[in-house]
Amino acid sequence: MSNYSLQNLGRTHEEHIQTAIDKASRDKAFRTDLLCRPNETLSAFTGLEIPPGFKIRFIENNGAALTVVLPDLQDEHAGELSDAALDVIAGGGDAWLDMPSPGGCSADSYKG
Repeated sequence: MSNYSLQNLGRTHEEHIQTAIDKASRDKAFRTDLLCRPNETLSAFTGLEIPPGFKIRFIENNGAALTVVLPDLQDEHAGELSDAALDVIAGGGDAWLDMPSPGGCSADSYKG
């Protein structure tokens, strides 16, 4: 996944994308191309240079009253503390065990 976003593309790019959407609402072959090969089709139609790794996806509404795009799936454990870290925070663990040793000294030399 690329860190590039629609905001990076800028206002002119948004207008190009809207023009492509308008064309796709009238031209079945172009619509199919946008659905199957979005980056290549949009680039050829608009002249936009789409960075490698930047993924564009067009979806059809298929008559739905509302189409909702879900965000990327997140790791359910991301941002959680380990059991050892929770023990330290709760006062039941040894904070020195997980602390990096500055200057090559051992953690034991810091205990009182």
